[in-house]
Amino acid sequence: MRFKVYKYKLEKAPGYNVLELPVASELLHAGEQGWDFVIWASVLDRETTLKVKHHLLVVATGEPLPDNICQHISTVQSDNGLVWHVFDLHGEPEYES
Repeated sequence: MRFKVYKYKLEKAPGYNVLELPVASELLHAGEQGWDFVIWASVLDRETTLKVKHHLLVVATGEPLPDNICQHISTVQSDNGLVWHVFDLHGEPEYES
């Protein structure tokens, strides 16, 4: 089976988001598409029942960051001039079966 790239909508920008993806998925990039704030991920098996919850934070430039930042995913420059930053929050993954 090969990896495929899928797009997922983030509901809160700015704010916290929980994105449930299949195990072995990798967050690739975030951006704006139309009026939506989205993130792309490389996914091996979309039909698997074993999922991992990714806790993401979207903040504007100049906003304070929490201490539990693990990884910067992407910086997004909006058409309206605002700049957003997407972070993966540190913590143990939550597995769903």
